Amino acid sequence: MNKLKSRGVSHILIAVVDGLKGFPEAINAVFLQTVVKTFTGSVIPWSSCLGRTASPSPALRAIYRAKDAEAGMKALEDFETSYWGSDIRRSRKAHHG
Repeated sequence: MNKLKSRGVSHILIAVVDGLKGFPEAINAVFLQTVVKTFTGSVIPWSSCLGRTASPSPALRAIYRAKDAEAGMKALEDFETSYWGSDIRRSRKAHHG
């Protein structure tokens, strides 16, 4: 969590974790007001789509492995304009109108 903070993350609104012991406490030690929820199902729309061969993981990896805040913002902007960014917008529109 300290690495995220040093890369420019100032706060996390919601964190979804897989039940790893101590992880919620580690998050709240650095990001005090974060709401931590345990993963209980498919929270990311594309994760439950059958028949997909591609994955957004490499594009997301570029964001969370960025060396600093500036590189992270560039990776996020690249993600938003990529296929996956437009796919998320389509999914959100379908789910939320």
